[in-house]
Amino acid sequence: ARPQAGFRLVTTASRGVDLVVALDLSRSMDARDVRPDRLRAARREVASLFQALEGSALGVVGFAGEARVLSPLSTDMEGLQSLVETAGAGDLDLGGSDLGAAVRVAARLLRRPGERPRAIVLVSDGENLTGDPRAAIAAARQAGARVFTLGVGTPEGATIPVVDSTGTVIGRKRDPEGRVVRSRLDEALLRDLARRGGGRHE
Repeated sequence: ARPQAGFRLVTTASRGVDLVVALDLSRSMDARDVRPDRLRAARREVASLFQALEGSALGVVGFAGEARVLSPLSTDMEGLQSLVETAGAGDLDLGGSDLGAAVRVAARLLRRPGERPRAIVLVSDGENLTGDPRAAIAAARQAGARVFTLGVGTPEGATIPVVDSTGTVIGRKRDPEGRVVRSRLDEALLRDLARRGGGRHE
């Protein structure tokens, strides 16, 4: 059978990029101004992006009022796809929306040795309720990363459904004064973040 032991060095050409997707998991992503809702539309876009980036190292950050690493940089496409598919609005403890925190956490994942291009893709409706996301762009640039933004939603916006455990809509989200909340795509902010980050807005 000619059994063999030991190892040999094989030189391969590295390709691809180091990229972190920052996925908005705030409650506003439940709005249904795109079908079937913003979050599921965002998941589809992220899945397409992952398929187009074979050979890359990809990470995922989820954010609402806080940002959390859902996956460090990985080449396990199936695992990444499954993780994104199961991420849901309300998974994070702190509600709200802090785009700056998402960019800063994503930038931390990209601070590692290597010469491959680095990028952050912010997938969001652009609503920002905490802090100044423009100030966080400096963290991305320090990590050598460009910032791209993908807007999900419409400028006209929509109300945010409140659903029960079966998925049945039982009401609409209201503010502390009892008024129905209407969430809108903030394309101007997303476009400005991409411009400052040396990337592009889609």
